[in-house]
Amino acid sequence: MLLKDQNQIEKMGKKARIFVAAEFNAEKHYQGLMEIYDKTIAAAGGLPG
Repeated sequence: MLLKDQNQIEKMGKKARIFVAAEFNAEKHYQGLMEIYDKTIAAAGGLPG
């Protein structure tokens, strides 16, 4: 059982931390927001002016 295997728990925790750091960071968040803004502006026909 996993609860009794401290080594496996530590390995899983380290892998999870690496995954979270790679997938959920400020740069990816920024890129996602910029994609939303670009799509919104394009759908509205571009920037005014």
